[in-house]
Amino acid sequence: MKIQEVGKKLKEEANSKWTFEEEAEMTKRKDLPVPAGYSQGQAVIATKDLKAKGLVIVKQATAGKVLGASLKTPETRITVVFAKREDGTEGYLNVLPKEIEAVK
Repeated sequence: MKIQEVGKKLKEEANSKWTFEEEAEMTKRKDLPVPAGYSQGQAVIATKDLKAKGLVIVKQATAGKVLGASLKTPETRITVVFAKREDGTEGYLNVLPKEIEAVK
């Protein structure tokens, strides 16, 4: 599969998970600049396995969508909703810019 096809598939995967709830979360963050040049609604992938308390929450290369800057640490973290979480829950993660990569 070509890189462009993989990128398209990842964008589609992220878009399929878009809900009213995410729209509301984006609205809360609309006036906060997103770190590292990312923008709200941008399709991204995890650059590595993302862990919390030693457990993998999101696997590397999982598609996600930027909701905006983190409300708790807007200068350094980005809130992302991922298409799949390994812990079986739904919700957002506040990640560092180096933990995600834009899908082109």
